[in-house]
Amino acid sequence: NFVTVWKKQKDGSWKFLMDLGNSNEKPSQNIPTLNPADYKTAKTETDFKYIQEAKDELFKAEIMFSDLSSSQNLKSAYEKYSSNESIYIRDGNFPLKGNEILWFLESQIENQTWETFGGLVSSSNDLGYTYGKITSWKDAEKKKSSHNLYYMRCWYYDNGNWKILIDVANVIPDSK
Repeated sequence: NFVTVWKKQKDGSWKFLMDLGNSNEKPSQNIPTLNPADYKTAKTETDFKYIQEAKDELFKAEIMFSDLSSSQNLKSAYEKYSSNESIYIRDGNFPLKGNEILWFLESQIENQTWETFGGLVSSSNDLGYTYGKITSWKDAEKKKSSHNLYYMRCWYYDNGNWKILIDVANVIPDSK
């Protein structure tokens, strides 16, 4: 399972910016798919005047997501920032969609913080992506990390809010 973010170049060609994925056993059911055309919405100049403003709003949503995950729990963060169309991809788990994500996170006892390294927003200001590092912990003092991951999250802008479209992460290998 993988997610690739592509960007159209000035010459009309396409080049990928990010590619992140993982592997699982072959699923017994169909894996959820997305139709990118479903997330292209008409924009007015009052929604976002500039791409930088859209990017600032996206990064603000990213920070609020991390803060909510850290102060409450991961399920609370996903309840606020995901939708029925959101897809969650992690090693060892088949891609989860919509409410399946919340049901899965109900059983998770870890909290997480997200350190965002970068990201971009499309020129239509309605799709974006962020990437960075996830730190997980189980103890209340946030001292004992259970594992760290790299992540990429694709977002879509819907009715004045950024929502998670796809969230994919891989465990960072231990350095020896």
